[in-house]
Amino acid sequence: MVKTKFEPMLLTIRKFRPLSLFMTCLLLRAFNPMLAEGEILPAEAFFNGNQYTNVTISPDGEYLAFLSLVNGSQNLFTYEIKKKQYKSLTESGRETVFDYAWAGNEYLVYQISREKYWGLGLAAVRRDGKKRYKKVTSDPARLANSTPDYPKHVLVVLNPYEEQFPDLHRVGITSNYRTIYFENPGDVDYWLLDRDDKVRLVKVANKEGERETYRYRATVKEPWKEIQFPEETYPLALDYDSSLLYVATGKDRPFMAVYKYDLESEEFAGLVWKDPEYDVVPGYDLNGVRAFNGLIFSDQFRTLAGIAYERNGPQIRWFLPFYEDVQEMIDQSLPNTQNVFLGSDRSEEHFLIFAYNDRDPGNYYILDYPSRRLQWLFSKNPAINPEKMVPMKPVQFPSRDGRTLNGYLTLPQGGKEQLPLPLVIKPHGGPFMRDKWGFDPEVQFLANRGYAVLQVNYRGSTGYGKEFFMAAFGEIGKKMQNDITDAVQWAIADKIADPERIAIFGEGFGAYLAMNGMVSTPELFQCAIAVGGIYDWEKFLKSEKAPEIEKEMHLSRSWFGENLEGESNLLREISPVHNASRSGGPVLLIPREGSGIALDSQTRLLAEALEKAGEHYEIFGLNSKSIDLLEKTAPIDRYTRIESFIAECIY
Repeated sequence: MVKTKFEPMLLTIRKFRPLSLFMTCLLLRAFNPMLAEGEILPAEAFFNGNQYTNVTISPDGEYLAFLSLVNGSQNLFTYEIKKKQYKSLTESGRETVFDYAWAGNEYLVYQISREKYWGLGLAAVRRDGKKRYKKVTSDPARLANSTPDYPKHVLVVLNPYEEQFPDLHRVGITSNYRTIYFENPGDVDYWLLDRDDKVRLVKVANKEGERETYRYRATVKEPWKEIQFPEETYPLALDYDSSLLYVATGKDRPFMAVYKYDLESEEFAGLVWKDPEYDVVPGYDLNGVRAFNGLIFSDQFRTLAGIAYERNGPQIRWFLPFYEDVQEMIDQSLPNTQNVFLGSDRSEEHFLIFAYNDRDPGNYYILDYPSRRLQWLFSKNPAINPEKMVPMKPVQFPSRDGRTLNGYLTLPQGGKEQLPLPLVIKPHGGPFMRDKWGFDPEVQFLANRGYAVLQVNYRGSTGYGKEFFMAAFGEIGKKMQNDITDAVQWAIADKIADPERIAIFGEGFGAYLAMNGMVSTPELFQCAIAVGGIYDWEKFLKSEKAPEIEKEMHLSRSWFGENLEGESNLLREISPVHNASRSGGPVLLIPREGSGIALDSQTRLLAEALEKAGEHYEIFGLNSKSIDLLEKTAPIDRYTRIESFIAECIY
C-alpha cells in the first residue's frame, strides 16, 4: 500500500497502487469473457472526441459556427456549407472561447476566458476570419443578446461577477460605441426581452421565503407596474404580442404545464400544452449541444411554433402544420434517431438538425426545405461507433414507501448472458435535476468496461410532477438516500447486480449521495467515487460560498426541514464527514472542478475525517510536494484513474 503525506495535519492518504491501463484491460477481460480483444475503447474516444459543440447557423443560412478543443483550449470555427470549408477564427493558447453569438451575417462575438477564469472580455471576428476586433470590451462581460436590427452591436452585461445588479449595455463591434441599454434601478436581478429586444419584464431581488415580485411595462416609454404571478408560476418568454407571456405553472395542477399569461389583466390567458404524466418544463439538455430553450418561435409566422420537453425520452409538440411537415420529412429520412431542431436561418428555409440516440453521440444535418434535401455535415464524436455502444433502457421499480421510481439501466455488450454483473450506480447531481435518456459518455464508458450502470431519478428529481418533487422536502440524507438504496436492492433482487461487486459514483450532489451511501449502507457498496461534493452540511451552510453554490444547485435551506436553525445534530447525522468511521470500503475523492490548484475545503474535510477513522481513500491529483495543492490534470487522466479504481474494487 502506497502512502503519501497529507500536510499540515501529518495525515497519510491511504490508497491502492493504481493499475496500469494494460493491467486494467487484462483484468476486465479476465472476469468478463464477453469483452473480446479490441472492444475496450480508450478513454479518449469518450471524453476527447467531441469535436463539434455549440453549433449554430448564420442568419443567412450560408455558414455554421461551432466550438472545438485545440491543444486544450476551446476555439471558435466556421464552416461554409456550400464549399464544405472550415475556418479557425481564434488561436489556441491560454485563452479559450467560453461562449459566442452571431451578430448579423458577417460577425461573431465571443466571450473570452482563461484557465479557471471566465468572462474576461469580449472579442469579435468576421466569419471568414479576415478581420478581428480583439477588444469589443476588455471588462469582464457576459453576452446577453445579439440584435438583428443592429448587426454591428451586441447587448452585454458588464462586470456581472462583481456587481450584484449590473446594467445592460449595447456595445459596438467595430467601433468604440457603448451606451446603457437598460439602467438597473438597483434591485433587478433578471430581465426578459421582447421579440424586438426591448426590456419589458424584470424580476426584483427578493429574500428567501418572500414571494417573487416582477415589474412590467407595456412600452419602453410607459412606467413600470409591479406584478406578482400566482404561486408556482414561472416566466419563460414573451410572445410577439408583448402583453402576453408564456409561463410554466403548477398551480392547482399535479404536473407543470405551459400557459399564456396576460400581463395587462394579470390573468391566465389559455392553456398552451400539458402532459397527463410528466411536467412540461421546456428545454433541451444534450451534453454540449446548443439548442432552443424549449419554446420554439417562428419569426415568419410570428407565433410559437412548438414546445420541446422530456418524458422518458425527448418530446416535441408542434403547433404549426409547416413544422409538423418539416419534422415528418426529417423523421422519414432518419428513422432511428431523435431529431432535434437547433435553429434555422431567418427565412426558415434552412434548418440545423441534430440526430442522436442512446448509442449514438449524434450527427449534424442541414435541411434545405425548398428542395427537400437533407445534407449530412459531421459527427459530434467521430471516435464512437454506435454499433459498439449499448442501449439505455428505461426502468421502473418501487421505493420502500410505495413510490414508483424511474431510472435507466445500461448493460454491457453480451451482459444479459452474464447476469448478475458488477454494477455502478450513478446518482445524478443537482439535486433538483434528472437523468435523461440519450447518449451519456460516462455511462457508455463504464458499460464498455463490462459494468452494468444504473441511474435513478430519486425523489426531488424534476419532470415527475409536484408531489414527487415535494416528497424530497426535509429528506436530504434520509428518504432521498433510501431511493438510491432501494434502486440497488431492486437490481440485486432482479439478478442484475452481483451484491459483492457494487460501486457508487456521483458528482456534485451525486457525490454527496455516493459518500452518504458509503457511510449509511456500507454493506451495500464496495467503493465510492465522489467528485466535488458537499460532505459537511453544517460547515457548508455557514461558509461564505454557500449562497453562490446554493443558487447553482437550486438548493433552498428549507429542503433540510422546516426548522433548520439550531438543528446541528440533524446536519451532522446526514453529513459523511461526521460518520466517516462507518465507511466500509475505499473512496476516490476528486476535488470540485473550478477550485483551481487549491484543494477545496469540503474534500479536505472529508479526507481528514477518513484519515482519522483509518479508512482507505485517495485524493486524485494531489501534489505530494505541496500543502493542499493539486497537480494540473486532464479529463483523460481523471477517467483513466476512475477506470482502474473501479476495477481494483469490484473486478
